[in-house]
Amino acid sequence: MKKINKLNIFIFIVVIIGFYMIWPVPFWLANKRVILPAINTISNFGRNVFSIFYDFGNVLNLAQKNKDLEKENLQLQAQITGLKEKEATEKLLKRDLAQKPIFLNESDLAFAKVVGRSSTSANFGFLINQGSSDGLKNGYAVLSNGYLVGTLKNINPNESEVLLITNFNSLIPVVFEKTRMTGLLRGGINGLVVEDIPFEGDFQKDEVVLTSGLGETIPAGIPIGKSLSMQNTKGDLFAKISVSSPIVFSKIEIVEVVK
Repeated sequence: MKKINKLNIFIFIVVIIGFYMIWPVPFWLANKRVILPAINTISNFGRNVFSIFYDFGNVLNLAQKNKDLEKENLQLQAQITGLKEKEATEKLLKRDLAQKPIFLNESDLAFAKVVGRSSTSANFGFLINQGSSDGLKNGYAVLSNGYLVGTLKNINPNESEVLLITNFNSLIPVVFEKTRMTGLLRGGINGLVVEDIPFEGDFQKDEVVLTSGLGETIPAGIPIGKSLSMQNTKGDLFAKISVSSPIVFSKIEIVEVVK
């Protein structure tokens, strides 16, 4: 019975379509109250379904475009950041070059960037991105903004360690610019101090302290800082003078190595 009903329905639909194809106008006019609403309903449903899929496709396209724009934006931000960093580095190099001691030529200097710092304290030492392959050697003087800040040690092909003058293990032969007193500059927890100064010397506050050139690798005349106060105690054979440096060692980014 079910098979017959399905067959009858199919035959009925075929006949209706046939009448419509043979006599489209009369059939349409005769049955417009029945067929037209059905066609409109089917047509509207089709439009709605198509609109849903169309909108969904647009959403997917917009999502992909947003991802592409975000990726492009990140790339542009990275490029801008790189350009700003390059510009900042060039400014630091120009500043330091302008402040270098007048007896040094640009060809005497190797410019390097700080790439690592001591795990214990920024005032003890850091790494720079040049080494033996760049012609650097142990003991070379390291400058920042024209002032001595340390010496090289533990040279590798592409990196070098800088022993800062603020480190207790650093000893630099120095001379006071006016009084010509000499001594050894040492760092430590008490700051920079010039030791082994003969007592007969005349102390002057704010006197410029320079490298004396008594070592083999550090030339004379590189500024270090200025004298602060005498630190001698009764019974000492030699005087001690504290020294201040204008350099903030924890903020050093670019250095110049005197070759």
